Amino acid sequence: MSQLELAKIYVETLIKLAEKVKKDLREAYERTPAYFSAKPYIYRALRNVENMGKIIRELDSFISSYKG
Repeated sequence: MSQLELAKIYVETLIKLAEKVKKDLREAYERTPAYFSAKPYIYRALRNVENMGKIIRELDSFISSYKG
């Protein structure tokens, strides 16, 4: 697999995670003020944000090292 193909996979995964975060946060918002029932959605959103950060760092590393 080429580096560009890998970068494309990273970007596609990042987009999917962003959609999941948006969905989870919307669900948590709709459940507010019921904090305890919203907690699992908020936790899942935070976990997805962490995964997005990892992918962004990998993408940044790839872009920094790419010499076309």
